[in-house]
Amino acid sequence: MELNVDSYAPKFSIIIGGTPQLDLKNATVTLEVEDSIENASMFTINLHEGEEIKTQKFTWLDSDLLDPGNGADVEIYLGYSSSAEMPKEPIITGKITALSPNFPSKGTPTLIVQGYDHSFLLQKKIAKTRRTFDNEQDYGDIARKIAKDHNIGEGEIDSTIRPCEKVIQNPGESDYSFLKRIAERLGFEFFIRNRKLYFRAARNRNEKMFSLKWGEDLISFSPRMSIAGLISKATVRGHNQMYPSRPIIGTAASNDLDFNDNKVKSGAEVIKGCIKGEVEASEHDFPVCNEEDARSLARSLLIKANNSLIEGNCECIGNPDIRAGIVLSIEGIGKRFSGTYYVISTKHSIGDKGYTVSFDVRRGGVGIV
Repeated sequence: MELNVDSYAPKFSIIIGGTPQLDLKNATVTLEVEDSIENASMFTINLHEGEEIKTQKFTWLDSDLLDPGNGADVEIYLGYSSSAEMPKEPIITGKITALSPNFPSKGTPTLIVQGYDHSFLLQKKIAKTRRTFDNEQDYGDIARKIAKDHNIGEGEIDSTIRPCEKVIQNPGESDYSFLKRIAERLGFEFFIRNRKLYFRAARNRNEKMFSLKWGEDLISFSPRMSIAGLISKATVRGHNQMYPSRPIIGTAASNDLDFNDNKVKSGAEVIKGCIKGEVEASEHDFPVCNEEDARSLARSLLIKANNSLIEGNCECIGNPDIRAGIVLSIEGIGKRFSGTYYVISTKHSIGDKGYTVSFDVRRGGVGIV
């Protein structure tokens, strides 16, 4: 049987300012792309450096192409030689932010090129004065306004509860930190991907799911199950502007977690079975308009706490479809740990060992043994 090497040979493309950079690709020693729903995504390109003897000019270090000041977009595509075309969407679109040359005592100089996705721009936009959002209907509209301010497109932006009081961005707070703060308060995800802003409820389920099996396409998996941070009930007591002595109360319990699989037990059910009763967390003085808003916030708190039931790190053969924010199935690891997991971060690497991807996952349920 003849081995089709092209099926396992990784290929990649680097486009800067809309132009494919073949020479830059040929000079690349290693390439890494880190993708996350919790932090800014970044890329790292390690290059063989070259030097013109007569002019003593370095090929890449002195190139305008890699100047962090030129502001050109960098797009990176990953795939395999067996595929006729690269994926339609780059694995990252960002800007170069750092150059790190290395001049060893022996051997060829190298240059490390690093950059971040467009959340870098939001991190640099700092509010100089107290900023209020008076015309936006909900927090989703605030996210849309900030996306428009930065000429960034809209990815998935969910409608949210309507603020009952003015939403304030504090002086010295960046647009990135501001959106991150209100997303965490709502139990939302906020991230930038390929010049689009995402501000959405956590996607712990996804129809476009595929499976990885240990011993086949999954190289390794190291999970940890912990009930230390679990709760079975969340209560929000919001401030009532009309009747301050009567707080607006909303609660969420285990039946609000939408665990419909009879072979899986939610984290809330696990902790209730351990303690033989409810484990409740309460939040006070949340700005809410009515009981529906309070229940929505309580459910977000409950989901966030239960997401930590199982956390783990995986490594598999490189696959550009494995991205932060998707759900996949991991099989062949026993009844308790086999099942669906949510990907929270990935690291795609191309180098001497070919193309691999390591990724962190979480799960709010456990298989019934």
